[in-house]
Amino acid sequence: MDKPVIALTFDDGPNTTITVQILDILEKHDAVATFFVKGCNITPETTKVMQRAVALGCEIANHTENHPNLTHLGIDDVKKEVASATKKIFEAIGQKPKIFRSPYIAENDEIYAAVPLTFIDGYHVADYDSNNDVAFRVDRALSQAHDGAVLIMHDFEGNHQTVEALEIIIHALKEQEYGFVTAGELIDLKKPESLKFINNLHLW
Repeated sequence: MDKPVIALTFDDGPNTTITVQILDILEKHDAVATFFVKGCNITPETTKVMQRAVALGCEIANHTENHPNLTHLGIDDVKKEVASATKKIFEAIGQKPKIFRSPYIAENDEIYAAVPLTFIDGYHVADYDSNNDVAFRVDRALSQAHDGAVLIMHDFEGNHQTVEALEIIIHALKEQEYGFVTAGELIDLKKPESLKFINNLHLW
């Protein structure tokens, strides 16, 4: 791909409100994203949302079962958190996730060794803070955008400001001739020396 590419990612779904609105925007702009889902949010209703995401070319990734700080858990519990989410994702969409993002980016060498997935961080839009308004989110995203970047946003319930910001962000990136890819596609395109970490920058 000759033009620059970027991976939009969303943590903490799925749900039947914000996730659906994000999918509507992605579909409108013929864009894709990666959704880092929590196993505890996967229900018969949100399974349909995940299936729609996959049908649109999006990727479903693992964000643990219950969103704990993994560094506060024993390794057996870390494995259970990840395995439970993987099982539910597979049951929902028929595919096992290949990509993982640890809650709070709390991780260490023991966790890397215990989780058989590619860890991916990225550039944080800081949209988990409701005090950061739409303009802040747009500026934060666009100021960090570059070829090969992973942008981290959130699709948790009630995060309407990110929905509003996303429309503006995608429009601006399209004007800059960015192509949108999933995290998995970005790894394949950029072929980093270590597939264990992508954009491993903790920019909170």
